[in-house]
Amino acid sequence: MGNKSVRTRPKRATAPTTTGKQTRLTAPRKKGRSGIIVATILSAVLLLTVVLTVRALDNASSKVAVINGSEVTDQELSFYMRQLRSQVQNEWQQRHGQIVTAQDWTIQQNGQSPLQLLQQRALDEIKRDKALLLTAQKQGLIGGISYADITADMEQENQRRAQDIASGNIVYGLSSFTPESYYSHLLTALRTELKKRLGQQDGDPLYVSDDEVQQYFDQHPEDWTAGVSKYELTRLTVPADQQHKTNLQPHLYADMQRLSFVQLQQKYGVHDSEKVTLSPEGSISQASYNNELINQLQTATDTKAPILIETSKGFEVYRLDHTAVDKQAALQTYKVQIAATLQEQRLDAYIQHQQQQLAVTLYPDQLHMVLASFS
Repeated sequence: MGNKSVRTRPKRATAPTTTGKQTRLTAPRKKGRSGIIVATILSAVLLLTVVLTVRALDNASSKVAVINGSEVTDQELSFYMRQLRSQVQNEWQQRHGQIVTAQDWTIQQNGQSPLQLLQQRALDEIKRDKALLLTAQKQGLIGGISYADITADMEQENQRRAQDIASGNIVYGLSSFTPESYYSHLLTALRTELKKRLGQQDGDPLYVSDDEVQQYFDQHPEDWTAGVSKYELTRLTVPADQQHKTNLQPHLYADMQRLSFVQLQQKYGVHDSEKVTLSPEGSISQASYNNELINQLQTATDTKAPILIETSKGFEVYRLDHTAVDKQAALQTYKVQIAATLQEQRLDAYIQHQQQQLAVTLYPDQLHMVLASFS
């Protein structure tokens, strides 16, 4: 029996039998491998599910507030807090005389820490922006107004700009936005569109009439007449070469404060004075001496004080004798700018009113979690 067994095994190892045996042996192996493959796939699917779930949990933002039905997430609040960080540091230093370092954000003064102030300022800013966004949404200027909606729009805009650049098309402004730059871009664009939508005709909340422009001009003439004013001056020219200018200037400036023009003429041997008339539209070159003189005349707090101008040939001393203003010309020149100023003020007041009407719900526990995790 033992010998037959020994012989039998080699015979079963011949080609036909081996093939049959391999067939019999292969079938279970195929079944085993299929099981392994199925198990591997199931494991991969399970792992992918776990990963996606974890990522979803990581990306899911807690609701820290609701403003008129629009959720404010911890992600959005942290975004605003980062934006306002430097501003709050300056405010805290001015209020308490304390520079806020990385270790000082949680140290309280009068029951409040810099971090708590930062969160409050961020919430205030969010309310203002939501009032604008909700107003724009009502006018059909924007779809979703959540942080996720806006950042998704930003990604689409970035992709569009990247495609335009790749195609050789002109792209105006930034080639790619960050959340910070996109928020600024969006809010500015929405303000512009709201002024158009709400200020077209009489009865619109942002409409500005010609009579209102005239009234505002009459109430603030000093803001709008400088560009069309004519200045009548007396000029003294004190010659000096480049070598002596440095020593002469402080003495001349001091004498201007205490001596009359006649006395200046006598002291510096200037026998003739000149009458000069200047106007802003007559001074084109930004590097000209006249422009420097015009700038000083427009910004002077004391119109009786003489003005000193250095020239290539020495110094010129000016005394303002009279200012002539063509108010009608000033109104025509600045009426569009005045109307834009009034409309900007009205939009601010309109948005502030909308903000006051907002229904705001805060979630203290989630707000505290943002404070605890913010860095």
